[in-house]
Formats: sequence, C-alpha cells, structure tokens
Amino acid sequence: MYEVPGTNFVLMGDWDNTPEPLDKIIIRLLPTAGRFYGQGWRSSTQVFLRKLAQHVKPEMTVLDFGTGTGILSIAAAKMGAWVTAVENDPVVFQSAREHFALNSVEVTLIPDNPQGQFDMVVANVGDIALNANRAMLRRALTPRGNLLWQL
Repeated sequence: MYEVPGTNFVLMGDWDNTPEPLDKIIIRLLPTAGRFYGQGWRSSTQVFLRKLAQHVKPEMTVLDFGTGTGILSIAAAKMGAWVTAVENDPVVFQSAREHFALNSVEVTLIPDNPQGQFDMVVANVGDIALNANRAMLRRALTPRGNLLWQL
C-alpha cells in the first residue's frame, strides 16, 4: 500500500490484503512484470495524480491520452469524471481494460482518434508521442479546459 503524497489516492496491488482506508481513493494495480510503466511509482505519474486531485470535478470530461495501465483514468473516474482513455499498444490496451475492471470504473477505452472536446486532457507520454499529437490534444480541449502534459 502506498499513499501518494499530497492526494487522497492510495495505490494497492491486487495481492495486498491490507484493509483499505475508508477515507482514501483506492487504486488497485495488477503486476505488470516490468513490461511497461504503470505501477504509479514514477515521479511524473505522481505529479499527474496530484494535479488530478486538485482539478478534477464530478461530471467533468477527461481525456487520458496514452493511458498505459490506466492509473490516471481510474483516478479521474473515481473522482466522478467521465473518462475517455486512448492507448494504441494492444498489450497495454488489454492491461488498461483489466485495471478498469479491477477498479470497477467505467472508462471509454479506444485505440486512437478521440472524438469531441474535453474539460481536461492528460498526456503522461514521452516527447515523441507528445510532439506528434500536440495539435490534436489542443483541439480536444474545451476553450476553458485544462491541458496537463509532461514537460
């Protein structure tokens, strides 16, 4: 069990039998065996979780571009947002689907081309993916929306 500093989020492996704190937002994780990121330990993921904790409101729409295992989507959905997640790697896509089921959240998971505009766009991806999709991510944002991406 790991409490993300500055948030109400607690990351717990699906193998962790520790009683869940009732006053926290629990994000359950499956082992990924080092195949890809997604366990929430990276500092950039924790920064994004802190930003989500500050800015996500119930009923807002969130696009999580490059969702990976879905931690940020799960966090936003558990805070009451309507979430669309984009992941183009088929193996990671399946992992995201499994994480959404494990956490009992409804997230629209797509492989590419998000449609519409969102109150918040989150992109915790590398420079190449970010640069290739920067214009699309800006278009996906409502005029008063928040854009959170890795710098």
